[in-house]
Amino acid sequence: CPAIYSIFFNNLKNLDTTAQRLEDYVKDSKINDESFNVLKREYTIEQLRYWLLSKQARDVCQDDLVRVLYFFSVDEECAQCNDQAFVLDYLKKLFGQKLLIFSIDATFEQEPMVKILKQQYNITQYPTLILEEQMIDSFSSREDLLANICGRLREPIEACAS
Repeated sequence: CPAIYSIFFNNLKNLDTTAQRLEDYVKDSKINDESFNVLKREYTIEQLRYWLLSKQARDVCQDDLVRVLYFFSVDEECAQCNDQAFVLDYLKKLFGQKLLIFSIDATFEQEPMVKILKQQYNITQYPTLILEEQMIDSFSSREDLLANICGRLREPIEACAS
């Protein structure tokens, strides 16, 4: 487990670095679309790598974390994606490191793993959440997700008591 967690947290640092680079891109429109797609693909791969590693840590180390793979779309087809992101941000602040959220732009099929995961989980609409292995293929409220997450933790946090 120490080796897994060492790799796990190293990947987290890489993910944070790439996320910052993506944010910088948005601020600096001088980068061309090709550069943005390369950066976005790198970020997507790192998120998926981190998600897979966190699943391995769960299986080997019996950690007390909950993982959410969040598929969204930036297109008009996802009217509730911003609302779902807002709920997930709130829950992340509430649960801290006990909740791992991996956000995947489902329309970014330049990364083959996105397409593979969409096929594996039969994702056809957005937002879709894969909470551990449970698929939720519509908007999920704060209350519903809170109950679902609390029910998966061996040692729930204070917010689960209410």
